[in-house]
Amino acid sequence: MKNSNSLRKLAAGLALVMLLSGLGLTASAHNFTDVPYSSYAGYHDAINYCYDNEIVQGVTATTFGPERPLTRAMFITFLYRFADNTRNYTVEVTGNLSCQDAGDILSYARVPMYWAVQNGVFSDDTYQYPWSTVLRKDAVLWLWRFGTNVENSSAYTFTCNAAQWDVSLVGSQISQTVRGENIHQITFSEDSLALVGQDMTYEANAMVSTVTDNSVTVSGTGETAAGIRLDGTAGSALVETETAGFSVEVRDFGAGASVCSQQFAQDSQVQLNCHAPAVELQEVNPEEVPQ
Repeated sequence: MKNSNSLRKLAAGLALVMLLSGLGLTASAHNFTDVPYSSYAGYHDAINYCYDNEIVQGVTATTFGPERPLTRAMFITFLYRFADNTRNYTVEVTGNLSCQDAGDILSYARVPMYWAVQNGVFSDDTYQYPWSTVLRKDAVLWLWRFGTNVENSSAYTFTCNAAQWDVSLVGSQISQTVRGENIHQITFSEDSLALVGQDMTYEANAMVSTVTDNSVTVSGTGETAAGIRLDGTAGSALVETETAGFSVEVRDFGAGASVCSQQFAQDSQVQLNCHAPAVELQEVNPEEVPQ
């Protein structure tokens, strides 16, 4: 098992390479004195590519520091530069980090870390822990959020093999959470959330409107499929389920309070509108729902 001192070369050689694969770009040689090919054959091209594309820099003009541990600030700076220099994404940010350890973030990482928060790669937490060592589970989580939030994937579907699930996707334009049991597949996208399983016990939450700060929570037991279709511009959502009854609750996200809730029978479709004078929940005829 690799120790924390090899995380920097692992990130440069593995994590970023997952993103870089398929670009068809060739790195020119930049021979750091502490990255001899004889010892780092598996990392040599990746390190050179990242250096040539201004994703990483040496710790000095001639050394890379391949065995130095990788911190949260370093990793997210690599990802920020990757988005800027190889994807040409807009990486400007407005405002400043409000975390309580903002003073611990070195100048090179301040904009990248705030960019990560604004784009849902990092959670908007009280502390960002810039000096903490990156674990493998954190690296893949941030890469996943980058691919979904920054690269604007139309949908992200994954198969669930665990007995219980508690997973969320949070970004500048999306906030969705799923908890439950016997869920076999979850699909996140900017305008929908869908679950498939067998006799599921579940709770699915999605932000409906950032104008009114309302979210919808759908929960039930015994379902084989459940979904929420979102229209953030209109501040509305359509809830669809199969097999069993379910409940729908609209909450004020900012206040953390329930606005309204209602129980519905199986095979129902429920339309909710958060931009009306009062939040509305209405059961609709499936034939009237636009496809």
